[in-house]
Amino acid sequence: CLRVNKMIIDTKEKAWKRPLRIFASASSSLLVFGSLGLYVTGLSFCDALWCCVTTATCIGYGDVALCTIPQRFLSGVIAITGVAVLGCLAAAVAEYESKILSYESLFSIKQTKK
Repeated sequence: CLRVNKMIIDTKEKAWKRPLRIFASASSSLLVFGSLGLYVTGLSFCDALWCCVTTATCIGYGDVALCTIPQRFLSGVIAITGVAVLGCLAAAVAEYESKILSYESLFSIKQTKK
């Protein structure tokens, strides 16, 4: 029984590392490249970073106005990518929970058979 519980705990720890790494790298890449893209089109770096964060999270306060066509295009790309990254996070959490539930049910079936 103790060995089965240790296997479940090890599986839980291993199953969560990959989705967390993917989310961290995708969100940081989005912020870095989105901010640099908006910075190149003429915004200050702080405004570009703020605009990237508010656009990626679909908040859009409106305090930074994007006037040129490249800025608006990049804003659309950042918004679509931000929704995709948040969707991937939700999918990763759902996958993690389903794996843990399947492992726990598998081990509980094996324990009841003995």
